[in-house]
Amino acid sequence: MAWEWIGAHRLLIIVVGAAIAAIAGIITYEQNIPRDWINVDRILALVTALIGIGTAIAGIITYERKKKNELLTQVVMPVLSEYNDLEDADIAVDILNDYPYEFMQTDDPKALHLYSGRISKEDLPLVLRDNRWVDTSPVEDKVVRSFDALLYFFAKLEYVVKLGLLKRSDLTLFKYEIDRVADDEAICNFVNVNKLSFDGELNDKLKMKEDNALNIVGKEDKQLEKLVGAGYRVNQEYRRRVKRPVKKRWRWLKASAGLSNVLT
Repeated sequence: MAWEWIGAHRLLIIVVGAAIAAIAGIITYEQNIPRDWINVDRILALVTALIGIGTAIAGIITYERKKKNELLTQVVMPVLSEYNDLEDADIAVDILNDYPYEFMQTDDPKALHLYSGRISKEDLPLVLRDNRWVDTSPVEDKVVRSFDALLYFFAKLEYVVKLGLLKRSDLTLFKYEIDRVADDEAICNFVNVNKLSFDGELNDKLKMKEDNALNIVGKEDKQLEKLVGAGYRVNQEYRRRVKRPVKKRWRWLKASAGLSNVLT
């Protein structure tokens, strides 16, 4: 609460001081007040009321602090310590730090054709596309799961900030990764596509905007050529609403790559 900074003890001192000031004021102006109104009982009652109010406020502040400390222990610390064991997000963190994820042909022939055995930050628009539009392959799924794990951790951090248990400035340990995520258009689109609940608490740009969701970041036609050429399948619903020039390009890719069942 807004007055918590005062502190319980300081607040009590202020209330007692106010009571003393009130008594002094009464004595100073007693000549102007009817005599029968000023008596010891009235003064004691006033002091008691002021001290009671101060004690109640101090009790509320103490309770709020205790509750906040309990939440810090039960909620915040487990979330923060989770980062050290966030192995599922290793691939995503490495890619964000410009260390590509490398894989073999046996892991995923289609992905090898598309990414030449290594997925870097520049490939994220392809990897994090809307999988309802064009299907994905095992290696891509592995990278997507890693980013999903990282974003889930960040979502927990945002929840803690929303509760008021931490401020954005308290998260300097994670600021680099948070900013890298927020600055990447493909990751932000992944948030929009999958309706991940971010409200800009960690970074103003990391905010879910469902209406801004795209099938893929970048020139859609060009990205689609790469995907179809590597053997990925396009969703039927998307095929019905795509423009004629793109359909021709699909047919050319289908014939040149010998992919008889790409568009099913």
